[in-house]
Amino acid sequence: MKSSAEESARYEEVFNLLAQYRFERNGKPDADGATRWKCPVCAGRLRSRQVSKSMRGPRNRPLVALSEGAMCCNGTVTASAAELPHWQRFVPGSTSWRISYGRRQVVEGVNAMLKGGFVNIQHKFFRVFGLAKMTLLLAFTLAGYNLEAIRSFTAKKEVERTAAPPKRARKKRRTGTPT
Repeated sequence: MKSSAEESARYEEVFNLLAQYRFERNGKPDADGATRWKCPVCAGRLRSRQVSKSMRGPRNRPLVALSEGAMCCNGTVTASAAELPHWQRFVPGSTSWRISYGRRQVVEGVNAMLKGGFVNIQHKFFRVFGLAKMTLLLAFTLAGYNLEAIRSFTAKKEVERTAAPPKRARKKRRTGTPT
């Protein structure tokens, strides 16, 4: 929190390296919830001299050495639904996770504005409305919030545009030779 863009990029780089070692899901779950996974070598994220097929991949992929006598997973590994309670689509801390989480922060910001910053939709008197009236009220509230967000954005850009220093005119180039 409160780190500069350079510090965040350094932290993300470590997690991006870690993300190359993750297993890749190979299709949707079966009827009983079991999923099949490709190891990072078979998925093409890593290369290993012990797995000759992986050496045909791009040379910018990390080269890993399997321990003596270890073998690759031979393609896929199956995991039951009980073994995957905390599976996440993106590796936390990686760039793809940050981008996805950034979208969530926008949604939470709108929710916060609707619960007190722009309007307070938590008042107890809303309980007397039916579903249709409540939906209509919420639709107009969201439209008003969107108009306010647009007005605020354009005002901010206008201030940035007018506060920019004027461009300096280039000095006229001399012609001829000095006497």
